[in-house]
Amino acid sequence: MTSRITYAVCCACFAALLPVWPSLGEEPASSEVDSALSSNAMDLCGKWAIRSEGSRSERTFEFFPDGQVTETIMYTSSSGETTETYQKLWKIQGDKIFISPKSTDGNSNQSIFIDLPFDTSNLQITEVWMSASSTRQSKLFAERTEAPKSSSGLAVPAATPPPPSAVLTKLGISVNPSTKNSTQDYYKIQRISLNITLKNACLRESTGLINVSYWILGKNVGDSKQFCVFSKGKFDCSLGSSISDREFKRSTDTYLNKYYSYFSSGGFEYAGWIVAVSDSSGNIAVIKASKPEWERQGDKLPGLEVDNVYDLPLNKVNGARVPRYY
Repeated sequence: MTSRITYAVCCACFAALLPVWPSLGEEPASSEVDSALSSNAMDLCGKWAIRSEGSRSERTFEFFPDGQVTETIMYTSSSGETTETYQKLWKIQGDKIFISPKSTDGNSNQSIFIDLPFDTSNLQITEVWMSASSTRQSKLFAERTEAPKSSSGLAVPAATPPPPSAVLTKLGISVNPSTKNSTQDYYKIQRISLNITLKNACLRESTGLINVSYWILGKNVGDSKQFCVFSKGKFDCSLGSSISDREFKRSTDTYLNKYYSYFSSGGFEYAGWIVAVSDSSGNIAVIKASKPEWERQGDKLPGLEVDNVYDLPLNKVNGARVPRYY
């Protein structure tokens, strides 16, 4: 009789320390699951394996976004290998995630919880066991072994940058360079600007906000294999799908180039242009240039800097410089 009274008192004291869990078998309310998904708890989804050196058993927890958990225990004995699987629920209460049995088949003397926020690279699970004579607490350390899945078993794909929309890949780009040349003593002077026209070829969808970047390039008058960036800039715009708003025009600032063109002095004259259009996330969708080779160098465009010297494929030429005569 004394032992039963002691056990009852221990259970009452322990229960007072824990938050109230919904009735066994009851699914977490959708609002509670939603709050979990918007917090650090969402990082819990996926399969975690308990690290236990020297143990003859394997134990995993697989968390699903809808608040369900599958606990699997595999152990080897003299009679062979045995696998036990338990379906449970996880739920946020306060600053902890509690794991509860989904049915009365679970052990009511066991409590499992995870402190929030938690380190996704080193998950620590606290497990508490009660008996008539004592309460035992242990720390379990787990590592992720499998990407998140939905409760139906389908893998949840990792977030990847979306490909450019079909609207942008079909965007029409027209560039009309304006160059005005003059001489001054032994120097040549060029005033260079670009007249850029963008046209949405899709009649059913607008482009949304897009970013347009441009580069004006020069060529070495003494070495036609060397190029430089005279000027660069960018602007934002959006194109609609109707006749009145599907076209956009912009003229760039005028760049003044002055060079000494005699005796292969190393001056640079106007050579061409590059225009690139990116979506709102910064992904380049389309490139148009005065030289086909430049249209294939999309990964190098962000690194092009004014006054640096490059070869035709836009690799930087170290040690080369752009002389200035003004």
